[in-house]
Parts: sequence; C-alpha cells; structure tokens
Amino acid sequence: MQHYYERTQTQTNVDQYQFLGKKRDDTESLVYEVGGFQNNTGQLQQIHDYEVHSDGKFDEIY
Repeated sequence: MQHYYERTQTQTNVDQYQFLGKKRDDTESLVYEVGGFQNNTGQLQQIHDYEVHSDGKFDEIY
C-alpha cells in the first residue's frame, strides 16, 4: 500500500498522500484512511479523505 496513491495519481491537485490510520466504514468493514494534502504557502492542508478497502478499491469521502 505504501506509495500507491503517488503512483496512481488519483487527484491532480494533491501534493502529498498520508496514511491516517485504520477504521471501520459504514458497513463495519476494516478500511485504511488516507488523506490527500495540498501545499498551501508552505503548510500542508488536507483537501481529500479516502477509505481504502482491502481489495484496493476506495471511496472518496471528500
């Protein structure tokens, strides 16, 4: 899973992706939470949130 998002370039406005942790989605399945961050005048600001399932599919929360 490491560097998956950088390789696939899911969003063009994202400067950096970060693993945020594990959690349960609405159906109680274990997912990985990944944030998409944009560099805003030297400071990273989260602009996207993803839930990544064990099969590699993901949901964009925002």
